[in-house]
Amino acid sequence: MNQHTINISDNVYQMLARRATQENRSLEQVAESLLSQELFLDIPAEENVAEALAAVHRLSTLFADVDASLLERVLDDPLIELANVDLAIYLP
Repeated sequence: MNQHTINISDNVYQMLARRATQENRSLEQVAESLLSQELFLDIPAEENVAEALAAVHRLSTLFADVDASLLERVLDDPLIELANVDLAIYLP
């Protein structure tokens, strides 16, 4: 997991510290929990699931027509095998 540094005011830091103490969690856990809740409020959960499933479907079918016997050639230039693939049949 990547960690990033952000700057916050002393007042916000003190509020996070109090909440972390009350909940017996680290400052990072409290901040991540609060931010996650706030960031995902705008996107309904059903849309997240549907979007994720559509992405999995697209990725799992993207290379369906690639002939593995030409693997070296495909790895050198993946577009060679995909040039004539009809991607429309794989889109939901």
